[in-house]
Amino acid sequence: MWEILGWFFSLFGFSLKEGLILCILPLIIDVPRSVGKILFVPVIKYQENKRSKLEDKKSIENRILPPISIIIPAHNEAGKIERSIKTLIEARYPKEKKEIIVIDDGSTDNTYALALPYARRGEIKLFRRYEKSGSKGKAINYGLLFAKNDIVIIVDADTQYDVNSLYEIVKPFEDKDITAVAGNVQITNRSNLISICQAYEYQLAMELGKRIQSLFGSVLIASGAFGAFKRENIKSIGKYDDDTITEDFDTSLKLLKRSKIIYAPKALAWTICPDSWKVWWRQRVRWSRGELECFIKHRDMIFQPRYGFIGMINIPDMFFIDILLLFIRLFYLGFIFIGTPLIYGFSSGVGYIWFCLKAMIMILALYTILEIFCMFPALQTKTLKRDLIYIPLAPFVAIIYRPIYAVARIKSYFDYLLKRESRW
Repeated sequence: MWEILGWFFSLFGFSLKEGLILCILPLIIDVPRSVGKILFVPVIKYQENKRSKLEDKKSIENRILPPISIIIPAHNEAGKIERSIKTLIEARYPKEKKEIIVIDDGSTDNTYALALPYARRGEIKLFRRYEKSGSKGKAINYGLLFAKNDIVIIVDADTQYDVNSLYEIVKPFEDKDITAVAGNVQITNRSNLISICQAYEYQLAMELGKRIQSLFGSVLIASGAFGAFKRENIKSIGKYDDDTITEDFDTSLKLLKRSKIIYAPKALAWTICPDSWKVWWRQRVRWSRGELECFIKHRDMIFQPRYGFIGMINIPDMFFIDILLLFIRLFYLGFIFIGTPLIYGFSSGVGYIWFCLKAMIMILALYTILEIFCMFPALQTKTLKRDLIYIPLAPFVAIIYRPIYAVARIKSYFDYLLKRESRW
């Protein structure tokens, strides 16, 4: 191993000692995490194969399926609401056990008019709020007033669903200890670089993480785009709160205090992601701020043994990686650009600039290798193998996409500290 590291560092003109000092952060944090992900892959595949063998061989039609209520909160979704409704109507599930509730949450476009024909035919239940509630959580709570079934599925109005998705997201509830199930949300629009990067992120990065969390029943986010819950458990936690802007993360954490949330990789949903850097930036700033709000709200879970793996490992790990490590990386960059002149005592500005340039190229090269390295365990668990085509994106994601995302996170934290308003 030392020989390999020495060879790698020498490519950039550094000795083994210099390379170890300059790459200390990725070597002590990112490399072990990447290796750890690979170690989980055989366990994931074993558990999924075991589950498949234990499943009943009966067809969907012959299974005893629980009745479900599907809630679609919608605000100004005229261009997308019909596609979402159609895929849910056409999804394989007994009609008499499938209730679709659309909440038009103060739309100013013709969302209500487009959904109305489906309501008149009795295919959905349509309710209209003439004033916007102010948050998606409030719109969901309004829909819960009309939901009559034991399993509630929350979906987005801009999302479409695989023909077997409802069956797949409901199936895990055969285990009475499961309180919620996260569906497999993927990107449908892949027309430009930013949307393709998000497809890469969703399908080669997020999916493996959810599968690892699912081994311990501790999936931290049952996405608001496609998540299923037991209605009685939603009621027990007081429904959806409006004190955070990521209501799905907040609700998931409240449910995890009581029971398990798992991931259903075959419950496929196709959502539309931001197709411009400007919209993507606003979304990620909002997500990051909501994540921080939820961590602060549920800080009582961190390092609490009574919550088991979730409290001792899962939440602290997410808090460390998404928030604390961000600022550690800033100090790390400061060490490279400010600390190295003190250590090496450069005699000229040119020598200093050349040293820092080589160091940054070496570090970015190491992160690119790690990005590619992490793809292989992710690909072993992929639901859709066609996403192999995104492998060439790894360098761009490591060098450009993730650093920009880090800057968005920093902005979100300052927005929170400055109490700037953020809305659904």
